[in-house]
Amino acid sequence: MTVTLVNGLPPLRKSDPQLTLRVCGPSAYVRSPDFIARFCLESGEIEWVVKRSCPQFAEGTVRLPRWISIFGLDLWVDQSGRHVAELLPTESGELTVCVWNAETGRLRWEYYVSIPPVADWAEPSPIQPGYQIEELDAFIADDPNRLVVCLFRQSRRSGSSAENYRLPTYACQTDGIRLEPTTGNVLWRASFADVRIGILERRSFTGIWSNDSHLGVLDLETGTNTILHRSPGLLGWPVRHGRLLAVPWHLDGQIGIDWIDQQGRRIRNGAWPQPRVRCTELRATDSGLALQTNDQTLWWLGDEVSPLWKVRAKPYIYRVHCSAESDVFVGTDGNGGRVVGLDRHSGRETLNLRPVVGGVGSLAKVPGHDVLVSGFMASRSRSVPCQLLVLSMRDRRHALVNQCQSLVGTWEHGAICIAGERSDQLAIADIRLSSK
Repeated sequence: MTVTLVNGLPPLRKSDPQLTLRVCGPSAYVRSPDFIARFCLESGEIEWVVKRSCPQFAEGTVRLPRWISIFGLDLWVDQSGRHVAELLPTESGELTVCVWNAETGRLRWEYYVSIPPVADWAEPSPIQPGYQIEELDAFIADDPNRLVVCLFRQSRRSGSSAENYRLPTYACQTDGIRLEPTTGNVLWRASFADVRIGILERRSFTGIWSNDSHLGVLDLETGTNTILHRSPGLLGWPVRHGRLLAVPWHLDGQIGIDWIDQQGRRIRNGAWPQPRVRCTELRATDSGLALQTNDQTLWWLGDEVSPLWKVRAKPYIYRVHCSAESDVFVGTDGNGGRVVGLDRHSGRETLNLRPVVGGVGSLAKVPGHDVLVSGFMASRSRSVPCQLLVLSMRDRRHALVNQCQSLVGTWEHGAICIAGERSDQLAIADIRLSSK
């Protein structure tokens, strides 16, 4: 394995929000409040960097009854590799879309997104100063062919019973704006009632969505929304499985999965009894599906319609990976989190790696290899930085790389991490030698 430092970026600050990274071919784009930059993944050389001071909310902005936060994917690169877009806040709580020339780092255009009119279902006034009457979160859809800025809006979710602030009846909508990357012209603008996009789904939103019993598709090309499927059960979030959409559900002591085609027809379905389920989540891997119920239970299906086995993984399941010739690997986080390997046919445990502190919630697969990477704490001392765990999915061999600290993202042949004596640099880990 080789580790290459990315020199020439402004120092990273530990107090900054997490960096956003997007990989496009041989280059990667990274943004922070202090800069946006492009660097070569093979050499680590900076191809361009734009230093700036990201606008911050003015004092009192967060006390306004309505303002836009950026919560989700905030950096976008088009399929052609010609344009890079990012979202920046304004001092007044609104939003600016900035598009850069991906080759040169020159600013092409900016588009200002104002706070939209109040939704019909918003509270008429704040319950007290500092509370919002509706919540607005902005993000970019994960579609390299189309630049679509989304604004997810929902009724207030802050306030507790201890404060005697009753939450309003839940309501939501998603507003979308599609912009032409070269000119900044608006191609469509629309609002979609009852389209809910959760916190975890905003970094990978491709247009498919579910809310309660409805499964739908928002066409990012045309700006039209279609409800494909209605279920008697409460749906989890859908995933793509081959040419079909797979969506989990639970109802009256039963759980299951429906497979829906583009015309809304149910092509396959599986169901089995399971009481006391409050939520379901599908985990799509390179070699089939796993269904997670609640926080700790995982049912492995692969390509079948019913589970081959189930397992509990404590304390909270965050990641599931499996390839054609590997076990099923589960990454859990929280106090006592770990990486667990499970035989894909029987569910028998084959690996159990536990950090000294914390968990392995960042467990990710390197796209071009059957290799998993994650941040891994090997010491209780705060003076000893986190290390990078590199795990072969085929033979379960693993190693810790102390030159790399917390994981930022992956690329075709490895990982991109925080590094340096002061944890203020980026490093590129190339795993090709270790994976042979």
